[in-house]
Amino acid sequence: MLKIFHPWLLAIFPTLFLFQHNMDQANFSETIVPVIITIVGTAILWGLLLLLMKDADKSAVLTSLFLVLFFSFGHIYTLVQISYGTLLCTQGVLFLIAFYVCLKMKQSFQGVRSFLNVSSTVLVALSVFNCVWFLYSAKEFKSPQSVVDNGQKDVLQKPDIYYIVVDGYARQDVLKDLYHYDNSPFVSFLEDNGFFVAQKSRSNYPQTYLSLASSLNLTYLNHLRVQLGKSYRSRTPLKRMIYENSVAYFLKKHGYKLTAFSSGYSGTELTNADSYLAANRYPISEFQRVLMNVTPLVRVSHAPLLNLVAEGNHVAHRKRILYTLDKLGHLENESPTFVFAHIVCPHPPFVFDSEGKIPPHTFALKDGHRKQGEDVAVYIKSYREQVNFLNGKLQQAVTQILQKSREAIIMIQADHGPSLQIDSNDYKAANCTEKFSILNAYYFPNKKYENLYPEISPVNSFRVVFHEYFSTELKLLPDKSYFASWAYPYDFIELSEENFEKK
Repeated sequence: MLKIFHPWLLAIFPTLFLFQHNMDQANFSETIVPVIITIVGTAILWGLLLLLMKDADKSAVLTSLFLVLFFSFGHIYTLVQISYGTLLCTQGVLFLIAFYVCLKMKQSFQGVRSFLNVSSTVLVALSVFNCVWFLYSAKEFKSPQSVVDNGQKDVLQKPDIYYIVVDGYARQDVLKDLYHYDNSPFVSFLEDNGFFVAQKSRSNYPQTYLSLASSLNLTYLNHLRVQLGKSYRSRTPLKRMIYENSVAYFLKKHGYKLTAFSSGYSGTELTNADSYLAANRYPISEFQRVLMNVTPLVRVSHAPLLNLVAEGNHVAHRKRILYTLDKLGHLENESPTFVFAHIVCPHPPFVFDSEGKIPPHTFALKDGHRKQGEDVAVYIKSYREQVNFLNGKLQQAVTQILQKSREAIIMIQADHGPSLQIDSNDYKAANCTEKFSILNAYYFPNKKYENLYPEISPVNSFRVVFHEYFSTELKLLPDKSYFASWAYPYDFIELSEENFEKK
């Protein structure tokens, strides 16, 4: 048995391979549970097959075959136009045929064992090498010094601050022109409750990591291009800037506690918060969801019984969003609190229709990317309905927060706009108006909005808050928008007004 190790290597390879390709976004800790589960599952399957076949080599070969079929399921399902049930039955039949052949064969399997041992070793070794090379080639990143001065040390009023990031929420005019949705009732609700809504606001960047690294540190990210180079591809520095952000650091120095909600998006998981709130005690991460998608669990995981182990992608996503929206208005803050909630909504996947039910067409986490044909109409309708449902939940949360204390600061802000007509690698081919035009609303208890203006962008949001409530001497920065491709996130291209001509 000691000479047979290919099942163990093939058990860990899929997780290792996926991690290798996502090291800049995933954390190593996210691989531990999948590896343990696959190792235990492999041990159980191998043991059962060994009892049936009475042959270590044959049972090991069948175990490895099962692992290959299991972890290739999602890839085949995506690439080949075949139904889920047909593919599942096909793979099941193939495994049963292999089982029968192995059972009847009298020849030694030592040659097959050697081949599988060597090939699985090569696969794992290549992945390990790539992981090591990634770490070796990673450039040293120095976190920028906080641009926030200490401000007034003895602040008498320390209001709770809610920073609610609604991912991919379009500005009112874009919703009307491109998505044929009248968002004026929601905007009117905000204004009637004392909010300032920036009607011409644009995001500073087109991606979540870039946008939040900027807004939570009150600065543009040009220093990263200088420090790392425009061809640098890892998003690890951005994750670090979000995790160790200047806003939380400044507020903690002023006696604030940090409360953060699980987003399901690894780069915005502030697990270092004083209070980290998640819908599940052990939430499924984005990395783990992607891993599930390459297996039959892409569909089977929706079964209620299997939810005890791992919820389906859309079920878990819905639960996370609902938990955050329902919990926002019921937080018990004993001391001044900074509440950070990154809500991946109305960004796809579309998991709510107007009534909060799961719609027939959900789409994936990936953006629209210039969908064609009837997909465009379906995408627009799905996005519109998700916005409509989200609006109702946001109204409920805002009402509850203000009923509890009208002294709270509330910011409801999109990190970027939607992406139906985006080209993630070519700003000239993209609809920049859609991608950069965002919902951006502020509630200040004192209603002093003199420093807010229609074009204010996220990089200046906390500059205004800290100046107004903590007497800092931060000056407002020019409101700019930078395009960056997904492949090269630090190759910033400053956009001009010509780039925002509606297409």
